[in-house]
Amino acid sequence: MATEVELKLVLPDGAAALAKVATLLTALAPQQADVQQQTNYYLDTTDLQLRAVRAMLRVRRTRRHDGSARHHLTAKLRPSLQNGVLSSTEHERELAEAEVQGWRDGPPAPLSVASLDTAGWLGELLEPTAQLHLLGAMHNQRQALRVPLALWLPSAAASEVLVVELDHTELGPGLQRCEIELEHAAAEALRAELCSWLDAAGVTWGLAQESKYAWFLRHTQREPGGLP
Repeated sequence: MATEVELKLVLPDGAAALAKVATLLTALAPQQADVQQQTNYYLDTTDLQLRAVRAMLRVRRTRRHDGSARHHLTAKLRPSLQNGVLSSTEHERELAEAEVQGWRDGPPAPLSVASLDTAGWLGELLEPTAQLHLLGAMHNQRQALRVPLALWLPSAAASEVLVVELDHTELGPGLQRCEIELEHAAAEALRAELCSWLDAAGVTWGLAQESKYAWFLRHTQREPGGLP
């Protein structure tokens, strides 16, 4: 179990703004971006019991440029989003190859909680016999770039590195979301410096008003139900 804290900025100018930010960051710290193709599969009961208690359960399939794929199961509990900073209690584990064998289009449904939640993360929220169903999926291309943390946090040591995640998420034809994510305990301190840097670069930005999951729920005609 860990507390995840991340700064989320949306880029209304879309893919062009993401490309500009990637170019600027690469100029600051020459590197080859780590590009990942992600598919996020969201699970809940048919009556959305997890959503009702402000929890999210996701299986993420990540494909890298070398063609390899990994699957991670993530539960996020009691998320809070304020001024673009999202914090939540997070549980995550990598799924073994045997667990995902035969998953062509994501997790088969229904799945019992006990068969997937082997660590018991959801024990206080759902009965072990509860059935999880696939709510849907969305694709995300993530570019991860490493920059000196001192770029936006002057008090940081010169050796400290920050991973900047540039996400281009698609949910059906014509529906996309582009954002910058910084996962760091000092996310609030980083916010002002990053926003000033984007202003100087002529990149339009906004503080995220909802998480990817809430965005997914809203656009699949399900109310977020208190989830940020």
